[in-house]
Amino acid sequence: MVEMSAEQRLHARDVHNEFFERCQLAIDNGFYLEAILLEYSAMEARMKVIMSLLGKPCSLCEETEITNRIGLSTKLKCFKTFMDNNPKFFKDAGFTRTTLKKMVEWCNSRNARIHGLYSDTEKYEKIMGKNKKLAVEGLEYTKMLYEEAKQLRYVNRYHHEILEGLKLECKDLYEACNDAANWLQKK
Repeated sequence: MVEMSAEQRLHARDVHNEFFERCQLAIDNGFYLEAILLEYSAMEARMKVIMSLLGKPCSLCEETEITNRIGLSTKLKCFKTFMDNNPKFFKDAGFTRTTLKKMVEWCNSRNARIHGLYSDTEKYEKIMGKNKKLAVEGLEYTKMLYEEAKQLRYVNRYHHEILEGLKLECKDLYEACNDAANWLQKK
């Protein structure tokens, strides 16, 4: 990962703060789907950063086009496997298995809404009313992932020895990489 200058870090912080303000503004004005889409995108990007700081499970994931095709739910599943395989690392972490479980539930709810937009209209209308709650929760989870990535960057920068020997091995992520590689070859 490329080291950022102090000026770049300040700019990134400002961009992140503007992003959170934009999400909150969307929620405050009832634009819940907009907030949910923004949050999902940011969560996916943060998980990509977190996964890269912890190490990737296969050489296929080195290709950006493949990594970008792996969804958030697969990344979260892989992160759970990583947490299970490295319990000492997460002993004092603010990011818990309970938080991760809630994030997976959030992701599943988001997927049901977004992927259901043009399918079963009657069913979709019933779940639309819960979008505000989903948008508010998504903003909190996005902030948690930003914080987790920030902490891992710090550890990687100043205490990289802590990350040595940790293994990010996940069958689900490996299979997702293979699926993405196959999809790209057919394209």
